Amino acid sequence: MLALAGPVANEVYGVDFGGSGQQTTANGYTFNDNVTTGNMTITPSGSFPQSYGFYMAGTEAPGVTTGDPAFDTILTYGLYGIINNTGSLNNLTVGQTYTVMVLVDDTRGPAAGGSVFYVSDGVTDSPGQPYAFANGVPAVGGFIMGTFTAQSTTQPLTVFNVLNSACQYNAVLLETGIAPPLPLAPTLTNDVVPLQSEVPAGTPMTFSVGVSGNTPITYHWSNQNGPISGATRSSYSFNALPGTNSYSVGITNSIGGIVSSTAVVVGDTTPPPLIAITNTGWVLNGSGFTPTIDSGLLTLTDGNTNNAEASSTFYDVGQYIGGFVASFDYQTSGGADGVTFCVQNSRASTNALGGGSQGLGYGGIGPSVAFELNIYPGTLGAPIHGGVGIRVGTNGVVGNYGNDGYTSTGSLNLTNGDEIYVQLYYQQGVMRVLMIDPTAATTNTSSFLVNVPATLGNSSAYIGLTGGDGDLPSVQTVTNFLYSYTTPPIISLNAHGTPGQVVVSWPVSVSTLFTLMQSSSLTGPWTPAVPVSSAVAGLQNQVTLSAGRAAGFYKLQLIDPNAP
Repeated sequence: MLALAGPVANEVYGVDFGGSGQQTTANGYTFNDNVTTGNMTITPSGSFPQSYGFYMAGTEAPGVTTGDPAFDTILTYGLYGIINNTGSLNNLTVGQTYTVMVLVDDTRGPAAGGSVFYVSDGVTDSPGQPYAFANGVPAVGGFIMGTFTAQSTTQPLTVFNVLNSACQYNAVLLETGIAPPLPLAPTLTNDVVPLQSEVPAGTPMTFSVGVSGNTPITYHWSNQNGPISGATRSSYSFNALPGTNSYSVGITNSIGGIVSSTAVVVGDTTPPPLIAITNTGWVLNGSGFTPTIDSGLLTLTDGNTNNAEASSTFYDVGQYIGGFVASFDYQTSGGADGVTFCVQNSRASTNALGGGSQGLGYGGIGPSVAFELNIYPGTLGAPIHGGVGIRVGTNGVVGNYGNDGYTSTGSLNLTNGDEIYVQLYYQQGVMRVLMIDPTAATTNTSSFLVNVPATLGNSSAYIGLTGGDGDLPSVQTVTNFLYSYTTPPIISLNAHGTPGQVVVSWPVSVSTLFTLMQSSSLTGPWTPAVPVSSAVAGLQNQVTLSAGRAAGFYKLQLIDPNAP
């Protein structure tokens, strides 16, 4: 394997993440132990990085060997990083082209993170390479190789895998020059996502893929009718057409070709669907505990003393996220750590699962946006979070004292055992939050600025909930969940028709959770409008109302049937 790295004379440095103070030479290359300082660093996160330790030489896979004792030593010890654990390459020469090889090994069997890994320097991704196992083929070892030109003296190095899970690193080798290219056919590192979407007709959509393999790589997107003229990039943007349409991309290089998964887009010309939690259409994921759905009751953590429970559930049809209403009742009697409402387009799609405990089942999922409910007060040692409260996080980063932490909910107590009604209304870059405890008669309102489509890279995403607990176990449940996408609830008036009548119109893409209200005064009181007639004309709702001589005022008001 190391023979593929090129001339030994080009070595800049090698890092073996096992042991302490040892130096190993394998196939002429020198590897020094160095994890957190020097020419190669890995950013610690919590208890990571840590030694993976003794797997080849120990009880996990006794007798497994590469045939090179020095190489065995490198593969025996490793670094087990968290999801997308980012390190850095230091002391680089700006403008110099480097080759980086990451050596990995796993003797436990099939990798939780998927079979293909790749490395990124923050600008480009390397070709994907298979993870190898002691009980698989080949017997041991693996590598991820890529080249880059240093833009600064320090650049990031991140190891990814196709399921967005934690990665193991055994050693890193850095060389000057370009190693001989491997004959690699295209491999998908990022597939199209979501695989199914439901959005208003006319919605701007973008699908993209990440690909490794020998360059040059060519792309050609197709729909159900065949190739799309001019769609020859790694991404394709379009406006959703009415009805059901499908999209995929063919990817080729001189070695071979592959085709992405097919993404199906339904362009709605009727009112948005109302999505509730049922026993169909929802994918359940868990570590330490798998969430359950029973007659609309979602249990995200079960109160047992399993350390670091993590759970998630996502609806299997992506929804429009340019504007939406989401609501649910949350209940817990305290403990740790909390839940989120999450929209995401991760590589793992509906199987996305973040870290447990302080990760809230969300930490590490990206790209994503999440409304976080944290119930951990930070009484066990140094607080990991910024205290009990709420926030909106992006790309799998949960609140802590290192960022903005959590916003207090004031007199509304999240952990008193009452059912807390939570309503999220997102429109035009603002997420408005309403929380009500009807038992204690307390209310909290807040708002957060976030561009959801820009963060996720598309107007459609998987919606769902996540949860986590740890040393302080908790029972956390959600009931009466409701999601409905919506475009801005803007009305127009036409009083030039039949005398004594006015026609009020608004787009059919506005959620049916909005009710037309009328009043004789701008300050109310407001009552539901009583139509003379109603119809749908094109993509507009049209309601005809009686209009007297006095002034009349009209608006669309959000009315959630589950609100207290």
